[in-house]
Amino acid sequence: MYILKRKNRNISVKAYVEVNGKQQLVEISCSTKDETIARERAPDLIEEATRRLSRPEVYCTLEELREFYYLCPLLKLNYDTRKHNWNELMHLIKALGLNPNMSINELGLLKEGKSIIRQYEDKFGNPHKLRKIRSIFQKKFMYWLEVEKGITTSCFSHILAYTPMQAVTKPFVVSDHQILEIYEKGKQLKETHPEFFKMFLLASSGGLRRAEVLRLTWGDIHSFSGRNYIVLRQTKAGHEQRVNIPASTYDALLSMKNGHTPSDFVIESTNRPKLWDREFVPFLRDKLGIHDNKPAHFLRKCLGAMLATRHGIYVASKTLRHASVTTTEKHYADLVSPANDIEIL
Repeated sequence: MYILKRKNRNISVKAYVEVNGKQQLVEISCSTKDETIARERAPDLIEEATRRLSRPEVYCTLEELREFYYLCPLLKLNYDTRKHNWNELMHLIKALGLNPNMSINELGLLKEGKSIIRQYEDKFGNPHKLRKIRSIFQKKFMYWLEVEKGITTSCFSHILAYTPMQAVTKPFVVSDHQILEIYEKGKQLKETHPEFFKMFLLASSGGLRRAEVLRLTWGDIHSFSGRNYIVLRQTKAGHEQRVNIPASTYDALLSMKNGHTPSDFVIESTNRPKLWDREFVPFLRDKLGIHDNKPAHFLRKCLGAMLATRHGIYVASKTLRHASVTTTEKHYADLVSPANDIEIL
């Protein structure tokens, strides 16, 4: 016996199933909006849920969980994003004095009625990092662990049930004079530091992030019907994206191609990450006067500020490739004038 329930347009099935001699209520999504199809799928879904819940509990270590997280094909995240999220979890484990080689069953244990995320939040209070940690335990990954790997994920229920507080985002503050001064100094790099110039141009004119600049090849830069754009194969979002660039940026980049093939990287160096981190970033601080925690990312923010003030929040959001306009508003809404100068009389 089961009932169908419409939730967020899709239909889910609710039923009591017998697990180890006890009745347990389960709710499973039918992944459809059609009630007829949902009724056809319901018996199989209930049977699968019963079989899954009746299995003996199988746990893995955190090290094994890390390997599963990197391999899960359902997560549309690139390797760098997964690695960063996992490193944040490891920092949390060490900060709380826990064993980094423990079983995931221990990870789900409560201390004073609090999950590890709540413990860390009360002690250190960094919601931005906590959201990254919480994102590891998303439904797609939990489902893949249960179905494909046979790992028991009920130990994560306390982690999944808690939502970290929202981080307070400080609005981006910059002046026209500061941006123009940085741009003037950046233009002079073409003759003195050509690789720095390419990095500067891609970050400040295209809004590219560090990994996107370092992975860019000459074959990713295109021009078609008067539109100049860059194809980003691997992005923070985990899928291919395109970003428009001005004609001057396109011409400047092509003038520095110097016979390179489409598969060659735009940034020439035997160690591109080292060139960025140990040479380009200090150069931005010392020579261009960008005294920010992330000087290279500051260039991307300057582009966002100028687009938001000249063309509006929506254009800035599309160019910076934010997942939502809300993200753009948090940083740049204060720069857009709220003045009403529409006269009807």
